[in-house]
Amino acid sequence: MADLVDSIAKTRFAFLRENNVSKSEAARMALDNANDFLKPVIQQVDPYHLQKAQRELRIGFWYAIDMLLSRMMKGRPERARDTAKSLVNDFPAHEFSIYAHDAEFLLGLTIKKMSDLKIWESAIKDRYKSVSGKSYNIEYATIETNASGQTKKQAKKGSKS
Repeated sequence: MADLVDSIAKTRFAFLRENNVSKSEAARMALDNANDFLKPVIQQVDPYHLQKAQRELRIGFWYAIDMLLSRMMKGRPERARDTAKSLVNDFPAHEFSIYAHDAEFLLGLTIKKMSDLKIWESAIKDRYKSVSGKSYNIEYATIETNASGQTKKQAKKGSKS
């Protein structure tokens, strides 16, 4: 949303400056215009849900740092922080797939092929073959609680191949 405000303000500022409006007046008018444009959207945001989402993102960020520092990025707190920040801010949802190339090169995670593991032949390969290629229908529900404490259950369906 900040990028949208910035884009609107810059475009409006450039337009006003081209029409000989002073810098200070153009800046004021451009920011007012950008803010007025977004007011209807911002007024619809429930502060309870906004605070809840911010808190959950912050918890996820610190939890990711703790996990990364405990093993894969032990002794590299800056790298763990950058990876956690990217996981929290750059991926749309927990269930979002991260490809091996992105995990290795964008996130700095250690990637190994399952077939290269010692345990692959003895314990994993046959189980993997028995489930790979099958489609699964998954039904689940989410339970949401609003600011007044009322709960709402919403059924969802999905499939996984």
